Amino acid sequence: MKKPFVRFIEEDREVKHHGEVQWNIYMIYADEVWSTYSSIYGDAAYGYYSTIQVAVLDTGIDYSHSDLQGAVKYCIMSLNNGRSFYKGTDLSKCRDRNGHGTHVAGIIAARLNGYGVAGVAPKAQLYAVKVLSDSGSGYISDIAKGIIEATKGPDGVPGTADDADVISMSLGGSGSSTLYDAVKYAYSYGVVLVAATGNEGASSPSCPACYPEVIAVGAVDINYNVPSWSNRQPDVVAPGVNIYSTLPGGKYGSMSGTSMACPHVSGVVALMQALRLVAGKPKLSPSTVEYLITATAIDLGASGYDYLYGYGLVDAYYAVYNGLRV
Repeated sequence: MKKPFVRFIEEDREVKHHGEVQWNIYMIYADEVWSTYSSIYGDAAYGYYSTIQVAVLDTGIDYSHSDLQGAVKYCIMSLNNGRSFYKGTDLSKCRDRNGHGTHVAGIIAARLNGYGVAGVAPKAQLYAVKVLSDSGSGYISDIAKGIIEATKGPDGVPGTADDADVISMSLGGSGSSTLYDAVKYAYSYGVVLVAATGNEGASSPSCPACYPEVIAVGAVDINYNVPSWSNRQPDVVAPGVNIYSTLPGGKYGSMSGTSMACPHVSGVVALMQALRLVAGKPKLSPSTVEYLITATAIDLGASGYDYLYGYGLVDAYYAVYNGLRV
């Protein structure tokens, strides 16, 4: 029956604010993982499990940042061809004076605490692995050392519960036998390796993203477009343009690069593995994780795998959903 005061009828949909949870988190459906699984599996829906750690190989992390409080559990520092080396709980050895590492860490694990920003896995545990200097550069030998030491974990023994489960590398350069040996070492112990493809607009990823054992992540913007600088032939893409995240000194800011895309995928892997374990299932192998990440990606560009988008945009919800069923 028509009413004179009724112009139209439509569904009253829920509206989400773009405050603490930014557009990039919604874009990969990480928030759907939280809302779907938190009532069943608790903190694992946010990336927490006692034996799941994400190692962030970068310029360090500002562990005192209010949005990263309690996130960083361990420090590994290797600089100047290993001449400066430390492993332990003195997190000051891995303090970030550049900003890059803290920004990456926030994309993975900034706390869902009502202010600032929220990461993909906002209760994940991090290992700060400082292999890049305060200027943002580093040596291949230090990156390789960081991979190996993260794989061994605090007890110095690979294949144990305190090993890094995910190694996130928002860095890259030329190939190296030393670097590739470190990648294969970590992979052999069940570590999932994720790396940025690079920002040179090159036809293929830089290394370590170039290696088949590593999930190579390219960038897209808010409109799903691949920027000209994102290196081609990724495995998947993730948000990497104007990403708002944590910076040293309690600050926040936006950065762009495949360095920002990479930690989105690292956070998704943390969600997958934490939820597997809390559900009473074993961790997924690196090859299975890569298969699920690529098989559940949202296909963009040409149908199937393509030069720009790889297999498509990482989809946290379906990666987790299928990961709980294999």
